Amino acid sequence: MQRHERLSEKAEQELLQRIHSGELPVGSRLPSEPELAEQMGISRGILREALTSLKAKGYISRTPRGGSFIRRAEDDKIGQCISTQVRMADMQDLMEFREAMETKAVQHVIERASDEEIASLRALLTEPDEKKQETIDYYFHYRLAELSGNHLFAVFVDMYYDAIRRFAQGSYRDEARRRVMMREHIRILEALEKRDKRAAVAAVKGHLHQALLRASGDWDVYI
Repeated sequence: MQRHERLSEKAEQELLQRIHSGELPVGSRLPSEPELAEQMGISRGILREALTSLKAKGYISRTPRGGSFIRRAEDDKIGQCISTQVRMADMQDLMEFREAMETKAVQHVIERASDEEIASLRALLTEPDEKKQETIDYYFHYRLAELSGNHLFAVFVDMYYDAIRRFAQGSYRDEARRRVMMREHIRILEALEKRDKRAAVAAVKGHLHQALLRASGDWDVYI
């Protein structure tokens, strides 16, 4: 795990160097993730961690379905302040915030997303993606935020994901817990496919409650 973190930090520094040198100027769009990962000789999972960190620090903005763009970080004082507060938050605070935001997001998905867009969530959950549960978890929740039609929801998923990942490492590494997480995601998806708001909200609340128990080391939840 330490080696993985060092690789993502190295990738982040390489991208920062390219930004500061002007190779990636402010306002420019980043290449697609597969293309950029290939250019840098790293996996998409490592690249995503680097991009998430740069987004939290204000160097990158992300437009739903529009890609990632370089921004002038020093002009984003409010964003940096919020990002700092997110990194300082404990797991309870993060989950309470997520519940408020993501329960609203799934209701919007049911109201606004097409059947084809909702079906894309199932394809995402079944992608191997280097068998990394943490990237599947991130992109599932990020895609929910995108499909809600509220750009700020996607922004905040990006902002708090890195903090969530610190607490959730045990869940990502343990096979039994990964299976539980996948079942929870499937419950959310099935409620969306049925366009059942009550079931979708209940599934999100259940998923986040269980995530909090997993992070706190309440092993009884897996019995």
